[in-house]
Amino acid sequence: MNYIYLCVNYDSSLVLNETLVEWKEKCNKVALFVVDNYINETEKNKVEIICDKHGATFFSRANLGYGAALNFGLSKILAEYSDVSNKKNTYVFFGNCDVKPVNEIKIDIPPNKIPMLNVYKKGVNCNPYMNSAQVLFIFLLCLAGKKKSKTLFLLWRIFYNFARFFPARVIAVHGSLFCLSIEDLKVIH
Repeated sequence: MNYIYLCVNYDSSLVLNETLVEWKEKCNKVALFVVDNYINETEKNKVEIICDKHGATFFSRANLGYGAALNFGLSKILAEYSDVSNKKNTYVFFGNCDVKPVNEIKIDIPPNKIPMLNVYKKGVNCNPYMNSAQVLFIFLLCLAGKKKSKTLFLLWRIFYNFARFFPARVIAVHGSLFCLSIEDLKVIH
């Protein structure tokens, strides 16, 4: 199996380094790609240094949105890997830069099936979502990014994780990670 990991960064250099470390540790022979949705020169430089440190291919572009950044990165990957002889056994994981593997990644599926990935914590399915109570704490995340404060970032995570237990309606799924073979990706991209 060959693995490729593509993530979109938007003012998330605080978590990007940890994520790339986890992918290299948990996924044998992974090629890393990062698309930086430009916010400012300082963040871009931090992300570029992190990518260099981990051997990740780095792209920076004007911020046209998350979906556009994923499509841009996937187009680059398809161009680079178009001649891969075993497209059925080359898998591309793509999504947010804060989703990282917790166990070694091994995919053993029939080539005509798309793998379904779920996030589990202590045996419980915890696919990322956001409820209306968690939205109340988004300002802390924005402030942590502006101030480049790890303390504010940790404070946001505490409130954010605690708020998921409040009775509230689910309003968005986020932090997703998708996976397709190069062959399937060519068909749908």
